[in-house]
Amino acid sequence: MKISYKKSEIDHSISRRIDLLFRKAEYKFIGDISLWFSHIEFCKLVRWKSHAAQLFTRLLQLYPNRVEAWVACAKFEFEERGEVDSARKTLQRGLRFLKDSRILWAEYFRMELAYWEKINKRQEVLELDSEEARDALFDGEILLIVFRHAIEQIPRAEFAIELLRILKSVKNSGRIYERILPIIEEQFLNSSVLWTFKATSSKTVGEAFTVFEQGLVECEENIDLWTEYIQFVLQRATVTKQPKYVQKALQLMARAGNNLPKELTLERVRLTRDVELSRMATERFYDDLEAWTIRLLLECITLAQNQNGDTAANEREDEIWSVFEMAERACLSHKDVTSLWKVILTFYKEKGQFTRLKSALERGILKPGITGIFLKEFLVDVTLSNADSTATLKLFNRLVALKPLSMTIYDRFLDTFVEDATMVRNVFEEAIREFGKNNEDLWLSYITWEQQNGFADNSGILYQRALNSLEGAHVKEFVLLYALQTQLT
Repeated sequence: MKISYKKSEIDHSISRRIDLLFRKAEYKFIGDISLWFSHIEFCKLVRWKSHAAQLFTRLLQLYPNRVEAWVACAKFEFEERGEVDSARKTLQRGLRFLKDSRILWAEYFRMELAYWEKINKRQEVLELDSEEARDALFDGEILLIVFRHAIEQIPRAEFAIELLRILKSVKNSGRIYERILPIIEEQFLNSSVLWTFKATSSKTVGEAFTVFEQGLVECEENIDLWTEYIQFVLQRATVTKQPKYVQKALQLMARAGNNLPKELTLERVRLTRDVELSRMATERFYDDLEAWTIRLLLECITLAQNQNGDTAANEREDEIWSVFEMAERACLSHKDVTSLWKVILTFYKEKGQFTRLKSALERGILKPGITGIFLKEFLVDVTLSNADSTATLKLFNRLVALKPLSMTIYDRFLDTFVEDATMVRNVFEEAIREFGKNNEDLWLSYITWEQQNGFADNSGILYQRALNSLEGAHVKEFVLLYALQTQLT
């Protein structure tokens, strides 16, 4: 007897088994909400919408405090099943549990807006008369109610503007927008967020400037609004490349005075290159590394420009060093003050002040951390450019005693001692003492050099040493790279 099954029956049987597996997994891993979402997606895939609705009910019972669960359920009811009332009730229930959730309130507002848009489009297609249309659309009253409740529960200008942006994204929502904006203005008139939104929504740059000026009056020259205003002008300068916007920004910065935040204060200094402004900036932001770096740089530039024929040049250079020392003291809390050292050392090097440069480096190479490494690298670059073999060897021995060093330093000495096999080995060995546990490339370089320039027999010993010295994943990486290198050669 021939037995046959319909494809739909087989598919249904498989789907039931998958559904059973999901149920078992949910029971075993009850705390994993992602399993529930995967189960629901599967039900949607096989078009078991009623079953998905049941899963959402159970999900919300288990996770009433998870925003994403309420949002997903409401979207399912609204988008998949077309049940507006059910979606609305779902979000309202969620807001009883999570009344302060911005995400949930925003989703509620977005859903009501989507429904309003849907009805609005239906009106256009069916050409309903105006009275009937008003009854169908409620003139956006539901949206207004949701908005009022939302900002009553979360009375923050940022949130109100977030809802307003959602509204603006929908076509033909201008009538509701005009009704909601006065509500925000009444409640958040002193908020920089409101005035920034109004200004950036203006049709022309001139209108935006006017709105910003009005905002400064209403907000009593709020620091945040000054920041937004100036950044808006600077952005226009960047986009249009027109100097008039830079001048406008500088005028605003001068008006703002101490209301400027640090970033804009330093931007003003960069744009004007005014030494006096840089000094005022370091007084106001005493321990700020960037402020001191900019000031030191401007002091150096000013000295370089005014030095021709200046008999007091040495005194001015002493003043530069005094500024550097003040900067160091002010920035003691910073672990990395490389930027300060880079400015002062570059200045001495470019001016040919090698005595001062050497003195500064002698003091700096004892510093710990990143700064010390940078200074040692700078010392190596300056010294090796015109040093003989004796001076180079002396410097190498000295730096070895002042570890830590960097691979950049070791590479420079390897290039310098390239003709001296004994010294090359010494450099490699010192580098391995410092980086041999986590630098497989160093071991490969050492082995390659021995194979090409030294004794090939040493490569096997070095290979074994590398395996014993490297740690963790570096061992596997070294073996793979060595095998690849061997095949290529």
